[in-house]
Amino acid sequence: MGSPTDTARVAEGDGSGFALQAARGTGWSTLKGIVNKGATAVGVIVVARFLEPSDYGASALVLGVCSLVVLLPPLVMCDVLIARAARAGAASAAAARMVTLTALASSAAIAAAIPVVAWLYPNFPRGTVIGLMLVFALRPVLDALSVAPVSMMRIGLRFRALAVIDGGSQLFATAVMIAMAVGGAGAYALVVPQTAAAMLRLAAYVVDLRRARAAHAPAADNGPATAAERAGIFREFALAALAQHAHTLIGYLPILMLGKLAGEDETGIYTFAFYLSAQATFLVSHQVGAVLQPIFARLADDPVRQDTAFLRSIAVVGAVAVPASLLQAALAEPILLVFFGDRWAGAVGSYAALSVGQAFFFAVAPAMALLRGQGRFRTLLLWQFAQLAASAGLYAAVASRGSTAVALVDTLVWAVAVPLASRVCLRGKSTPGPGILSAFAAPWLTALPVSLAAWGAWLWLRQFGMVGAWTCVLGVGPVAGIGTLLLIRVSQPAAYADLRPLVARIRRSAGAFVARVLSRGASGGPGGRR
Repeated sequence: MGSPTDTARVAEGDGSGFALQAARGTGWSTLKGIVNKGATAVGVIVVARFLEPSDYGASALVLGVCSLVVLLPPLVMCDVLIARAARAGAASAAAARMVTLTALASSAAIAAAIPVVAWLYPNFPRGTVIGLMLVFALRPVLDALSVAPVSMMRIGLRFRALAVIDGGSQLFATAVMIAMAVGGAGAYALVVPQTAAAMLRLAAYVVDLRRARAAHAPAADNGPATAAERAGIFREFALAALAQHAHTLIGYLPILMLGKLAGEDETGIYTFAFYLSAQATFLVSHQVGAVLQPIFARLADDPVRQDTAFLRSIAVVGAVAVPASLLQAALAEPILLVFFGDRWAGAVGSYAALSVGQAFFFAVAPAMALLRGQGRFRTLLLWQFAQLAASAGLYAAVASRGSTAVALVDTLVWAVAVPLASRVCLRGKSTPGPGILSAFAAPWLTALPVSLAAWGAWLWLRQFGMVGAWTCVLGVGPVAGIGTLLLIRVSQPAAYADLRPLVARIRRSAGAFVARVLSRGASGGPGGRR
């Protein structure tokens, strides 16, 4: 969350001008995330009242199977082009051809896999599985067409435009999801809106790219890509895409195992718990990864500065993500009771376990951004496949015991893998070895006692039923959150100092956004004048 600011501070000494761009990028990405996550939270609450666990199970199974089939995810090409920022304009045409061909092959493979999936998972509704897979088959092509404009926007550090487009399309998807769920669409409500949002994003990306080209003359990059460059682009794309494929498969592997060994209801409970547990962490880590990568790429010649920025990013993101995740785990039961009633009571164990896992998972996006910014796609691939191989047997061994057992194993996997992988990311010779350990340990030492106290408060308030649950959600939770923030100010002064200017920027961005909306509403609304 604060890492781009940190990276920028490191770069300031060169007069590179990254500081303002990085800070603005983080502010806009985080503001977009806050708005989206607020809307998504409302959507999750509403949708969960109209869908059954089996609906979540069917949609998650299809997404997992399709992700398994798509060996070369097209959007990974953006990472390759960003790593080649100096020649990205020349390379984009060749890259576009590559990803379009692989995307068409992926869509055909999804269609061909339909009978195999229907045979492997006979307990899932066949018609629903077929329909969902056909809808998802459109996604690789839509993603492939988005590669060139997204790459140019990220290389240019145009995070405001990205935030507006991505945020608007996700709000649209949330609205469609709610409407479809209320209308009785079942599992389709969880898949169709995202495909529709991908179409909307693509149209907006293309329009934005044309405007940018019209406003600014393209920089010369010494002609089209050579044969050697095209070969290098494809090699890097294959390595990065296979690494991303393995990373995606790691996430879906528990669902695939549960679907085969435990049935659609347990699959749905796990999926719902995962969606719920990941909201806060996704907000503070995924957005940061998108902002960090192009900045890391521009610091590729200075590994010490990269490492310093990475360690600070872990410290700052962890100062927010770890307390949020542990507090979610401590208050998992009252949260589910207040917002979902007894309908999802079976998800308490999975939700709590997966929330603890998110207290480690937060570092994945910055770590992957660093490796991609360094161009170390082979290292990224080895990390993902090593983790996949190590975890597959564990998931298979416990899947028949249900969603909570799988959630506990998932937490164990990330607790071991993420700190180790983060240490591998560091390559500056002057970077101290214990640095990564302290970056992970510091937020835990601050947040764990507060979360345990919150859990103890719930165990006492539990005797009062729903009154106790509401008291936890509206009273204990906010007090614990504020208390943790105050402790961070003392225990992690550097992280707290980095958070303060970023929060101020978000406030200013939010205020400017609201003022602009109100101004437009007054001057250009119905009956008004432009």
